[in-house]
Amino acid sequence: MNDYIEDESSGRLIKAGCKSAFKKNPILNWACKQMAEPFDEDLALRFRATVVIHSYLGNATGTGVVSGAGTGIKPTDMKMFIQLDDFALIGEDGQVIKPGNQLNDLPITTRLYIPDPPLTDEGCTTGDGEKKKDISTWQSSPFDIFNIRTNIDDPGVVTCAFHPEVVFYTESGSEWLRLPLFSQKVIDVRGEWVGVAREGNGVPAGWKRWMPHFRCDSLAFGAGDPQVEDRVGGCINTRSKRVFVMSTKSGTEFPEVALHIKDALNPATNKSTYPPKRPGEFEVPNPPKKAILGTEQPKRIPGNWAAPVGSDAGEPLHRTTSDEKNTENRLVFSRRAFVADRGNEKDYQWPDDPSSNYCKYYQWEEKYTAPGARWKDLNCDEYPFAATLEGAASTEWDFSIRALNAKQNRDQGNALKRFYAEFRVGNENSFWVMIE
Repeated sequence: MNDYIEDESSGRLIKAGCKSAFKKNPILNWACKQMAEPFDEDLALRFRATVVIHSYLGNATGTGVVSGAGTGIKPTDMKMFIQLDDFALIGEDGQVIKPGNQLNDLPITTRLYIPDPPLTDEGCTTGDGEKKKDISTWQSSPFDIFNIRTNIDDPGVVTCAFHPEVVFYTESGSEWLRLPLFSQKVIDVRGEWVGVAREGNGVPAGWKRWMPHFRCDSLAFGAGDPQVEDRVGGCINTRSKRVFVMSTKSGTEFPEVALHIKDALNPATNKSTYPPKRPGEFEVPNPPKKAILGTEQPKRIPGNWAAPVGSDAGEPLHRTTSDEKNTENRLVFSRRAFVADRGNEKDYQWPDDPSSNYCKYYQWEEKYTAPGARWKDLNCDEYPFAATLEGAASTEWDFSIRALNAKQNRDQGNALKRFYAEFRVGNENSFWVMIE
């Protein structure tokens, strides 16, 4: 905060400090009143701004939120908390000249601005536009709460954009400075980050500044499934990455499934998973030979949260709610007739039967005819999940199947459905998996 005046002896511009005739700068005027003596160095008002947005998860009926009985909060309500603290006047070297507990008489306004469509969907509203407090009051009561409500058709989805801001006004009441409290990164027409917006610089046509977005829905997740508690309505941060976490540790809920997925996600191990991927092999529905030929290739299997960004393995999975797509993925390796080891003298014909699957072909001796084996205790597990767009029908052998404990497989399926409900993973929404 400073202004410049002409030095009478040299004719050069020098820092004016409190001698400035430029009285429109409210922070400079205020700083002059705060200092015991006039100053001519550059001063800055330093403070820290923290923004937290609370969203909620609907209960089984959508009339309230989980753990929110009696609060009156609805599943598609949100609260934004804006906190200002760590105030100080600092000098050019960054050292504190006057600490926050000695500052007063500067009104600071927080504002939640919701832009008009098409930058946000219809139905996103707040009754709390601006809140003003003196700098001394901010230090004793450091945060404000802004209530946000979304009006959604039933069932429906809306996406809300938010501008949390700090605003300084002149003594006449006109806006002098607006400070956005979110990243000022700029996105080009391809959706890639290209830089940071600066005050006074325009943004080229087709480019846009990033702003916080939350997606709210009034959809019922888990409805009709007795193993998954219903969750109706909720809001999520669209930039948050949803990760389904599993563990291979003994004593956890489904370690066999987690170990299978761990092997499937790692290119160093997935070339040894079934079915093997080889150049020039048979096409679905007839599986590649189970014998090790030495030409097995690593598979390109997505969904690994731990994989490097940009790698095939690090690409997300996308849920599908289509029963047809789910069935299509499963029919690649099960519930149909196929010929195993085609080309041998004795072709092995598997019947068109619900019990036919690749797991029985590849792991017949290991799992299905081993001493004490009971078929009803085994399921043919697959990854990527059948309920994803990346399932077995989307690719040529870039998937993995394994016979494993049937109860663990069912428990993992129910846990995945709960994950979808609690983190609002809807149709074609992305997510990842992580193995601990």
